[in-house]
Parts: sequence; structure tokens; C-alpha cells
Amino acid sequence: MAQLIAIAASQAGPAHSFITGEALRAAAERLGHRLALWVQTPLGDQGGWSETELAQAQACILASDLDLDSPAATRAPVLRIDPTEVLADAEGAVRRALQLAGALPPGAAPAAATAAPVAAAPS
Repeated sequence: MAQLIAIAASQAGPAHSFITGEALRAAAERLGHRLALWVQTPLGDQGGWSETELAQAQACILASDLDLDSPAATRAPVLRIDPTEVLADAEGAVRRALQLAGALPPGAAPAAATAAPVAAAPS
């Protein structure tokens, strides 16, 4: 089980930021990992990381379409991803972060980088 940390912040508003963050948290849990979440909004921040979570973090997911700096306190590799990508495939985002950190279990498939094929319209 890997410890991940994440920041979710969206210019679309606080609700979008919270939905993005919760999608990441739920995906990490489904995959058997822990994710400590920090949601940043113009109305204020919610969540954050304990010193232990920060020290044990194997990867950091920065899910934002804002110009945010990577957290200076983390030594973990940082995956920068747009919130819309998270909402389209949260498990894929978590897998990409784990792969970046070298924490993807042997034999586990990395996140697909391509969209599903689209059927041609009948002529």
C-alpha cells in the first residue's frame, strides 16, 4: 500500500476542486492505497497532510488548472494533471503517479494513454 498526497484546485470553482480531490481519494482507495488530500479554493483550503503523510509520500498528484508551484516540502515525484483528466479517469491518474514513483506493483498495467476507440458513423 502506497502513501500518496494530492492537491486539488480548479479555476472552475470550489465544487470542481472538491469533486476532483474526492475522485482521486476514492480511486486510490479502490486500488488499495492511501491518499491525503489538500483542496485549495478561493474560499479557503480544506484538508492537508500530516508530517507523517508528507514524509512517507511516494508520489504527489497536483490536480490543478491553476499556476501552482509543487509543494516544496515533498521529496516525492510530482504528477501534474488537469482536473478534467482526473474526472475522466481518476484511477488512471493514480496509476500514473505510482508509475512515476516506481511504486506500481509488478505486472500491474500502467494507465492507458489513449482514448477508447470511436465507432465510425454509418454512411
